[in-house]
Amino acid sequence: MTIDLRESYEGDSGGALNKDSIWRGEERRENPRTEIDEVAYLSSGGASTRCRVLNISADGAAIDVPNATFVPDRFQLMTETDRRVRRCQVVWIKQNRIGVAFVKDSDAS
Repeated sequence: MTIDLRESYEGDSGGALNKDSIWRGEERRENPRTEIDEVAYLSSGGASTRCRVLNISADGAAIDVPNATFVPDRFQLMTETDRRVRRCQVVWIKQNRIGVAFVKDSDAS
């Protein structure tokens, strides 16, 4: 894998990204994510928490949660609009935002 150090963000001043930064690099995901802002619920072990799905693809999503400390590594995510349930595995955490990969039935353990 090669990394293009010349990739940049609109509004980039050489510092950390902020909420107004726009990615101008190459999209590396196999399935690009669609920006949404939808209420959803994550559940595990009989407990459920309300959250917001910020973007989604066939393979995963970025989700804002009230407190990422209490999110288990694997859980179910149900979007409020279509009531579709997806099994998820946490891939990354940054403050109260988490990135998840959707677990296919054949990957479940």
